[in-house]
Amino acid sequence: MANESLIKENIEGSKLLFNVSLFVGIGAAIITLLIFFTGLVSKWAGLDAYAIGIIPFIIATLFAVAAMIYGKLSAAASYEEIEKQLLKERKDSAFNTEEDVRFTSGRAFQNYERFAPYVMSIISIVVITAMLVLFAREWSGRLVPLEPKNTLHVAFVCVVLMFISAFSGAFCIGQSRAKTFRWLRPVGAWLIAAFIAMLLATASSLLYRYGKTEHRLVYDATFAKIIFWFFVLLDVELLISLVTEFYRPRTIEEVRPVYESRILALFTEPGGVMRNIADALDYQFGFKVSKTALYGFFEKALVPILLLWALLFWLFTGIVEVNHNEVGFRLRFGKLINEAPLEAGVYYKWPYPMEVIQKISCTEIHEVRVGASLEMKDGVALQPDIVLWTKKHYAQEKEFLVAVRNTQGEDSASGSLSLLGASIPIQFTINKDHVKAYIFDNYDPSNMVQKIGEQIVTKYFASVDLFKVMSEGRGETTAALKKQLQESCDAHNLGITIVAVNIHDVHPQIEKVAPSFHDVINAMEEKETKILEAEAYEIKTIPAAKSQADRITLIAKAYSDNMIRVSAAEAERFSKQLLSYNAMPQIFKLRTYLDFLERDCNSIRKFIFSKSIPYEIYEINLEEKERLDLLDTDLGNVTK
Repeated sequence: MANESLIKENIEGSKLLFNVSLFVGIGAAIITLLIFFTGLVSKWAGLDAYAIGIIPFIIATLFAVAAMIYGKLSAAASYEEIEKQLLKERKDSAFNTEEDVRFTSGRAFQNYERFAPYVMSIISIVVITAMLVLFAREWSGRLVPLEPKNTLHVAFVCVVLMFISAFSGAFCIGQSRAKTFRWLRPVGAWLIAAFIAMLLATASSLLYRYGKTEHRLVYDATFAKIIFWFFVLLDVELLISLVTEFYRPRTIEEVRPVYESRILALFTEPGGVMRNIADALDYQFGFKVSKTALYGFFEKALVPILLLWALLFWLFTGIVEVNHNEVGFRLRFGKLINEAPLEAGVYYKWPYPMEVIQKISCTEIHEVRVGASLEMKDGVALQPDIVLWTKKHYAQEKEFLVAVRNTQGEDSASGSLSLLGASIPIQFTINKDHVKAYIFDNYDPSNMVQKIGEQIVTKYFASVDLFKVMSEGRGETTAALKKQLQESCDAHNLGITIVAVNIHDVHPQIEKVAPSFHDVINAMEEKETKILEAEAYEIKTIPAAKSQADRITLIAKAYSDNMIRVSAAEAERFSKQLLSYNAMPQIFKLRTYLDFLERDCNSIRKFIFSKSIPYEIYEINLEEKERLDLLDTDLGNVTK
């Protein structure tokens, strides 16, 4: 009866495991679809930290399905055990129910319990790896950064998902303390991982809403990378666990699935880090390693060792190296100790934070931009792909007031002003002889260089010609700006050396003036096009006309020569014919007549009648035929 009660208790637990796994699995699958459509398909969320949170919900769904199948098979195997006991009571005790082919549920449950963890581990590794690769490709091939539709709505969804995953994960972990519900612990662990991912996604959405504008994209990218590498670590752990599973010693009872994460167990299992380490060692080696003297010593000495290591690490913060391209200043409790900068070498100081050696590079080129600021992504400036005067291509642009050359003559007093947009990068290095002034005498030297640059550029552009700055006068302009900027920085004791001042992307006012400039440039280009077309027509037409004139002249000369020669030949032939006629008129006429019949009447049919037979009458068919045979003529004698 005691054995039967245990079996019935196992049946109830297996049914409850099936129901809990089904409920948790359906919830995780619904959340997976929600993140898929709002974070990956429609890009409504617009946050990578939110989209990559789909991974733990997918794995939790898979593990919930595995636990659900485990509960179903366990219940079936328990029912089978009851049937076996009833069969034993009805039949002879010598009857072996274990060999009955009708009882297959127990063997199916044993095979599932044995092989399912390996299959689930392989599936999980493949799914996590595929998702991480897809996210890496998506991020690397993205040209336009994502932006959430409504950050507060996204934050609300993240908070809801965060609490759902936290409570459901804690429930699964609490239930897994019972042996029957052991397979719920991996599900709860990955739901806790989903809670961590949604927590970071919530922070990303709130920082995007209320953080600094220039750092909005940096926040989301940073949190997304943290989640990405956390899942990479879990994926590698699954792979290592799967490989080492084939080489560790086996115990009689295997209670931990191979796909259960040890890293997530640090957040889910009670007892602290040492308890989890002890359980991991016991499971891996197959005996109670945590009961050995060596482990006991290690457990007792761990805290002192960590404290000693932390102390040594803290003491090593007192060793600082100043590189060859740097100088340093020693600050003790925020107060400057050395007036002269420290040269390259290794120095010893009080441990952090009591003393700090601030290092400054004197060869690094710093850059500030006057007039325009580029859009930033992950701390990197985005250069515009196409730069057009009529389109805004910077995040922020400043227009300077410039003069326009006098178009009404040198004696006219009239003039005009215009607005000019320009991007002017200023590159500078820190002067080694004035490093102290750069660090300690100025609050934000780079910002001061930018402000001084704006002042000088504004003043200089107001005194020069617009067309000169935009065309041939750039070299002269940059040289003058560099000189004035260096003098002003020296006057403010900034301690820098101006390396270069460049003028990029000079253009007139985008909204009103730039289209007119485009019209002028188009007219100039059209003028040049017409001139080139006319020159091409000239080059093509004149040689053709000359060639045609030469051809006509040659044809006329050939015709003239031909007519002269033919006329001379005709005259000579007529003279010879006259001589022949005078010599024998009758013969000449006959020969001429015969030649006429032979040559000119060659294609005409001829009928010849004899004068010597005056009484013969011939009837001749004069119809034109292609072929004339003797049979076609109808000859008949007719009486007189």
